[in-house]
Amino acid sequence: MGKWDLILPKCVVKFLNLALKFCENETDARPSMAEVVRELKSILHMMTDSDNVLANPMDTDVEKVVTTPSSSSTDVAEA
Repeated sequence: MGKWDLILPKCVVKFLNLALKFCENETDARPSMAEVVRELKSILHMMTDSDNVLANPMDTDVEKVVTTPSSSSTDVAEA
């Protein structure tokens, strides 16, 4: 079982929904940094409270959990 199999799908959905909020044209529609931190903590809490956690639940290195799109935001929409 790879590390991607250990990430809860609902955590991925919440993370992507948060990321997509940054694509809003209106500045006021984008989340504040406080909202981002609160949501990321919520996602991490979901992951560590689950039976289906990462191999090391305290491993919060974002690069190990999430990869960035290769070229543009359309890559995410097509995936």
